[in-house]
Parts: sequence; C-alpha cells; structure tokens
Amino acid sequence: MSINRDKYLTKIKKLLRLAKGTSSPEEAANAMAKAQAYMREYNLSAADVEFSGITEADSSGAPSNAQRSPIYMHALIDLICKSFGVECYVTGKYRHSRSLKRFVRFYAPGQRAEVAAYAFDVLSRQMMQARKEYQVKHCKRCKPATRIARGDQFCEGWVYGASQVVKPFAIPPGEKGVIERYAAKLREDRGLKDGVGREAKACRGSDNAISAGFSEGTGAQLHHGVNGQNNQPLAIGRS
Repeated sequence: MSINRDKYLTKIKKLLRLAKGTSSPEEAANAMAKAQAYMREYNLSAADVEFSGITEADSSGAPSNAQRSPIYMHALIDLICKSFGVECYVTGKYRHSRSLKRFVRFYAPGQRAEVAAYAFDVLSRQMMQARKEYQVKHCKRCKPATRIARGDQFCEGWVYGASQVVKPFAIPPGEKGVIERYAAKLREDRGLKDGVGREAKACRGSDNAISAGFSEGTGAQLHHGVNGQNNQPLAIGRS
C-alpha cells in the first residue's frame, strides 16, 4: 500500500469517527461526504478502511510439520491467542525438498500479531527442548511409537502447565468485532476451515508424561530485547 493511500486511510478513519461522534448533523454529513470522496479517489472499500489497522505476522516455524497438527500444537496456539488478544491460522509452504514447513500466521490490530508470533516461537522452542530432554531421560528403552506418544503427552501437559501462569488479554469490545469480521473475510477469501488436531496415542506411562510436562510448563518464560541484549522476563499474558 502506498504512503499516500495509508495517509488517506488515516484521514478517512478520522472523518468517520467525527461523523459518528459529532452532535451536529451538518458537520456529520460534511465529514461523511469527505470520507466517501477519499474512498472513491483511492478505490477504497469500507472493509479496506475497517481492516487497515490490522497487521499479520508469521511465526518462524511450528512444533510439528504434519498435515494434521497435533493437539498440543493447537493448545499452544490457543494459549498465545488468548494471552495476546490475537487470532491466527495454521498454514505452510513446500520446501525445495518437497517437504511441508508449517508456520502460524497471527493477526490483530496494532503490533500484537508480531509479539504473538515471537512468543509462539519462543514457547515452541522451550516446549520441544523440554520434550527432547524428557525423552532422553525417560524413553531410552521405548519403542519409537511409544517414544513419540509419550512426547506428545508430555507436550499436552506442558501447555496446560504454561496456561496456569498466563493472564488473558482483555480485548476492547470494538476491536473484538473487527477481528471477528476480519476472520470471516479470511474464511471467505482464502477458504480457511477449522482444523481438527491429532490426539496423542494412548501408551504406557502417559500419566507420568503428562505430569512431567505440566511441571515443566509452569516454568515457561518469555524474554524480550534485540539480539539478546535484554534478558528481562516478558509477561506471557497481559491484562
């Protein structure tokens, strides 16, 4: 989008707020007429104006690249969405090797999508590292299928543990409606559908795996800063 178009989108939004908020019918009509003139000049629809404040941001990857994502990945996504007041969808692209690389595209007004994508990457790495350490310690003699199942159960417990230290973001009522309409537009334009996660397979030792994951998940942390220069914890949730 050009700088001029962005500038006039901002003007249009101000004029529409004025038209809605003024007590003067004449001032409201004048503001609305100017807004409509700008929209015609730059070929902007009402949806363009309403959604201009929404940004999208992609995670660098995902805990699983499977066609059908595991339940624990859906749970982590849901945790991030509630924590930062965003919505998202899982997508992917095929690499030169023809293997699928999954990532999550978050969207929300302002810069929350970018922060959510960062948080998802950080927590994904923490979870998968904890999973690996658990498997090394407790799954040495397991069959491959059991090792995977216990790892999946561990991750489900990990996300549940992390959810205990998260505060949901209180989305302003006006923003909530905009996000919902944007989501509906994405469904219509891109054919998005609700995904059904793959459940972890039942296995011997699953209860212990879930319990161990929960314990590890309650210690989940986020850090912010550029190039690692700031190591202060960043709250997972905000209110």
